[in-house]
Amino acid sequence: MMKLINDTAKANEKILAAYLCGSRANPADTVDNLSDYDVVYVVDEMPTLAKYMMDRDWFKVFGEPAIVQEPSSMYFGWAECGEVPDDYAWLMLFKDGTRIDLTMVTAECASFQAKKDRPIQVLFDEQGILKAENLGKSNRHPIKKIEKALYKGCCNEFWWTMQNVAKGAARGQYPYAFEMLNTVTRLELEKMIDWYVAIEHGFDVNLGKFNKYLANYLDDWKYAEYLKTYSSAEPDEILAALIAASNIFSKVAQAVADEFGYEYNFEDENNVRAYCRGLLM
Repeated sequence: MMKLINDTAKANEKILAAYLCGSRANPADTVDNLSDYDVVYVVDEMPTLAKYMMDRDWFKVFGEPAIVQEPSSMYFGWAECGEVPDDYAWLMLFKDGTRIDLTMVTAECASFQAKKDRPIQVLFDEQGILKAENLGKSNRHPIKKIEKALYKGCCNEFWWTMQNVAKGAARGQYPYAFEMLNTVTRLELEKMIDWYVAIEHGFDVNLGKFNKYLANYLDDWKYAEYLKTYSSAEPDEILAALIAASNIFSKVAQAVADEFGYEYNFEDENNVRAYCRGLLM
C-alpha cells in the first residue's frame, strides 16, 4: 500500500511532495494491520485542490471504498459552496480493511502543516518544500508536568464528581450517571494515571491517543482495576465501577503525592466513599 500511495503521488505532476504522519511515521508507536495510513499530499495550487474536491472517484485507485468521510465538507460545506480551503481531507475505509486518512494541502501551507507536533516521514519532495527544520517532533502525546494546585484540583474534582455519579445511579438516571462518569470523572482519573505513569517512565512517555498504550505502563492489578471502571447499567456493576475507580485513583494519587511532597486529602476520599456506599448499597 505504501508503494501505491507513493506512486500515485509521483504520477501526478501537480503533486509536489508527499509525507507520512501518524503512528506509521512514529517509532514510538505500535503499528499493526489496523493502523491507519496518515498521508499528506502537497499540491501546487488551489485549483488543483478544488479539482480533487469535486472528484468523488479519484481515491478509488487505492481500492473499493466501504465508507468515506470528508470532514471539511461535512462541517463547513467547502465542496458544496465552491469555496476552496488551504487543505482538505478524505478519511477512507476500504473494503479490504485498509484505512487511509489523506490530506491535500497547498504548497503555500505545507510548511505549517509539517510543523505540527507530530513525526513525519517524507515519501518524496524533489523541490525541497518540506525543509528539515520544519519537520515535526517524535512524541505526539507528551504528559504535562504537574503543579501542586493542579494536583489538588484534580483530586477535588474527582471526588466531587464521583458523588454526582452515585446520585444519578441511585435515582435510576443512568444516562446522567454514565455521562458524568465517562466524560467528567474519568478525565480526572486519567489525568492522575498519566502523572503516575510519567513518574515511573518519564514525562515524555507516549501513551497514544486516548491512552491506547496504557496497558504497557501499568502493572496488572492497576490495569485490571482501570478496566473495571467501565460498566453496564446494572446498579451492582455501577457500584463496582465506582469502587474500582476510587481504588485506582487513591493508589496513584497517593504515589504522585509522595513523589512531589504533596498532601493527599484522605478526608475527602473517605467521606465520598461513605456517601456513595450509602446511596448504592
